[in-house]
Amino acid sequence: MLINPLWFLPSIIAYALFYFLFILDQKYVLPHWVVRKLIHSVGMLLIGIFILIIKSLIDVIITLTIFLFLLFIFAIIPPHLTQYLFLKSKRNEEKLLETIINVTITSTSLIVLYLVFQYQLFYFISGMYVLAIGDTFGEFFGRKYGKHKYTSLFARIFKIDRQKSIEGSIAVFSGSFFGLILALIVYDYRSLILLLSPMILISFLIASLFAALLESISISLLDNILLPWGIALLFYFCRCI
Repeated sequence: MLINPLWFLPSIIAYALFYFLFILDQKYVLPHWVVRKLIHSVGMLLIGIFILIIKSLIDVIITLTIFLFLLFIFAIIPPHLTQYLFLKSKRNEEKLLETIINVTITSTSLIVLYLVFQYQLFYFISGMYVLAIGDTFGEFFGRKYGKHKYTSLFARIFKIDRQKSIEGSIAVFSGSFFGLILALIVYDYRSLILLLSPMILISFLIASLFAALLESISISLLDNILLPWGIALLFYFCRCI
């Protein structure tokens, strides 16, 4: 089997961006939650792009293996980028073991999502980009401008102290809509003509509203599962694109 350069490209770009973020954080001491969200968003966006370039399942497996091997290498050599990524990926209240478990569950969920929709990649990419952009918009704007708080019915039932804000939910809606447009561009820029269709615009608005609803009822890592699966399944059953 000939070596395919595309097996290495995702890892090279991903680790270059993560190292750049590491340097920025060392220089400007960014807030922990900002770094966490940037790691989260960069990872999701890159997966959406490279999953279109790396076509076959075998190539995806090889690419993932290379990424994980480098993750091990970067844990050994300074500046120990792997440890930095894990520490910055965890929420302040989480223990490191909880973060590793959460990352494993989320990664497994996304792998299964890919396997289910590998022949309908727009659904997969849409779910990824709603998670990457919609969820990130929600946290950025919710933290800064979230003044009108509410507790979801789910949190009340299970007596979980996790408040959301109306401003944050509006940001999730807006970010999800932008994420869906970006997913369409990444999937096939020629498909932008579809945005002239009222049906497509309405379906994107409904999907964005659905994403905001899912995010409003989710807790902890649940949004990492509910958002991509919810959007992918919504498009699959609606068959609107």
